[in-house]
Amino acid sequence: QEMILRGRLTSVLEQHGDGWKFAQYHMSLPASDQSAGEAWPTSIDHVSATVRAERPDLSSHAAPDGTVTILFSDIEGSTVMTERLGDLRWLDVLRAHNAIVREQVAEHGGFEVKSEGDGFMLAFQSARRALQCAIAVQGAFAQRNESAEEPIRVRMGLHAGEAIKEADDFYGRHVILASRIANQAQGCQILVSSLLKELTESAGDIRFDEGREVELKGLAGTHRVFSVAWEAASALRAPAE
Repeated sequence: QEMILRGRLTSVLEQHGDGWKFAQYHMSLPASDQSAGEAWPTSIDHVSATVRAERPDLSSHAAPDGTVTILFSDIEGSTVMTERLGDLRWLDVLRAHNAIVREQVAEHGGFEVKSEGDGFMLAFQSARRALQCAIAVQGAFAQRNESAEEPIRVRMGLHAGEAIKEADDFYGRHVILASRIANQAQGCQILVSSLLKELTESAGDIRFDEGREVELKGLAGTHRVFSVAWEAASALRAPAE
């Protein structure tokens, strides 16, 4: 069955060395409620799919026990925001968003695995540092949003898994699990897996809710996810290790 879809596609390119990369792309339809026949994937989905295809070696970013903590994030409602603001204003928002995320990733010793549009996949040797980075990012956006004309609401998901270069399991299940958890989050929310909670709760300085069981697309069974009370912990800084 052939489907003809008319609209406008706008792309923002950034130069990297001798080549160019898509920083953002956006399609506008003539009617706001027009259906394209399927759900549009989120920025997190785009980043996750690209990482699964490229399979970067994260072993150098693993903890001594071989685990890596993965953090996915994106801006809630970015497609609607782009349509409302227009391409130039949206690009200003995107640049502000990317700068805040990258500043905190550098401060907390993280590694940017992949970014596409407003979506990020980040890796950390320490589950605690990863969660502190997420808390710091949310705190930075909360401070920015107090005076910004256009607030940015970021949703984040974290999970930890073993980083074995040859193992399809890491680049399949663990990456998918982290991205699916992020897709369950709402704007200004940090969601973590039960394993991530277990790895970070012993210090007692980060609070979690009671959790909830969710079904995650492509993964069997239900999974318990926990929301982080980041507002109470946003003053935390990564400790020296």
